[in-house]
Amino acid sequence: RSVGSGVPPRRRAPTTMKRRKKVQFLALFGIAVSAYAYYVESKLDDPFYQPGCSSSWTGGNCATVFKSSYGHILSHWGLVEKGSMLDLSLAVTGLLLYTCYFLAISVRTPFPLREELFLGVAAGGACFSIYLLYVIKVILKEFCIVCFSFHCCNFGMLLLAVLEFRAPEVGRKSIAKDE
Repeated sequence: RSVGSGVPPRRRAPTTMKRRKKVQFLALFGIAVSAYAYYVESKLDDPFYQPGCSSSWTGGNCATVFKSSYGHILSHWGLVEKGSMLDLSLAVTGLLLYTCYFLAISVRTPFPLREELFLGVAAGGACFSIYLLYVIKVILKEFCIVCFSFHCCNFGMLLLAVLEFRAPEVGRKSIAKDE
């Protein structure tokens, strides 16, 4: 269209996914992995149950990791009594964490310390992943595809949190045009 025709030029559709959508997608992936891990944990007392994540194609045994004391990290560290209500498994902790990520990023209005909180939680998650990677490979000498998926989520969230901290998407006028 010509410049002087009085017809506004067509706007191109955005070619990249908004960061908020990426966080939501990654959070949903984390929720799905956590739900699977919770399912596996609930079945581990059955002597005939063989988790799909503990097969030859993964090269590891997630049951070894889930059954270890590290699977309930707060009681392992001695912060809570083993078997108490606060002795959450890593799967339950993951369900809570990734649900919080999903809900928090879905809030379209800015709130105090939003980016700082996101960055702090994501940095904590990444540091925790580094610790658990050490535990799995060095102490337990095992590989867990489910844990690997958690770590990918955590490192991905850290990257998105850094990007959000540096240039927040919420609060810009274009957020209304996101849908």
